[in-house]
Amino acid sequence: MKKVIILAAVLGVVSCVSAEESATEAAAEEELVCHNGLYFGGGFCFEDSGEKTAYIYQDGRVDEQLNRTSMRLGGSIILGYGKKLSATSIYLALEAGLDFKRNATYKEPDQASLDNADTSFSRYYSESVRRNGLSPSLALRLGHYDCDSGILTFFKAGVSYVKSSWNYLETSSDDTSDDTSDDTYGKKIQESTTSLSSYQPIVALGIERAFTKRLSGRLEVEYRFGKNKTNSNEYSGDNGDGFIDGDSGKLTQKEAINIRALVCYNVKL
Repeated sequence: MKKVIILAAVLGVVSCVSAEESATEAAAEEELVCHNGLYFGGGFCFEDSGEKTAYIYQDGRVDEQLNRTSMRLGGSIILGYGKKLSATSIYLALEAGLDFKRNATYKEPDQASLDNADTSFSRYYSESVRRNGLSPSLALRLGHYDCDSGILTFFKAGVSYVKSSWNYLETSSDDTSDDTSDDTYGKKIQESTTSLSSYQPIVALGIERAFTKRLSGRLEVEYRFGKNKTNSNEYSGDNGDGFIDGDSGKLTQKEAINIRALVCYNVKL
């Protein structure tokens, strides 16, 4: 009888400890509900980026032309799935995002060309660059979660899709003639369009804090690497003006800084 009482007491203590551990684990999981599982969010995005262009002559000379930076305020939405690794403070998540801003357009009308083979013959160019305002991304988040404060600090790396286009129009005129009806006035020498659709690498640092069991706020700073594309220009019409075919144009999507402020909501599965 005595042995039975002792055995019952031991089992009771073990059961209490096990129940307490289960309750602690459940509480910890409940604290992590803002970050564990499927989540979505939205907020504001500020981008500082732009494009630049260059005219490259056949002999290797480069004429730097348009170089603009655009600071744009827009919105961001995200959808992801994350999980804190068991018995660690390490957090992993896969996340898709979409930034949406106004389209950016830059124009340079009627600029005199630096290259004139014939001094009585002038070259003028006009150009416009347009960047699409929609930029989707896919990234992996690696972070550290502090259960006491409910703060998640993270590093993010992935790719972002960016699309730009450059239209270049070059015309000529005969400086020895004042007659604008002369067939050499406003004659189109060449026109080219360079489209650049690129997947740019991105890296980011951020901090996210849980406010309730389902809501959290996030602030992150992202750096997006630049890309460029060189396109051969083709002359049109009669090329009897003394200029040489084989020139090209270079369109560059400059590096970008993105700052996002988001509110996230956890979906209980």
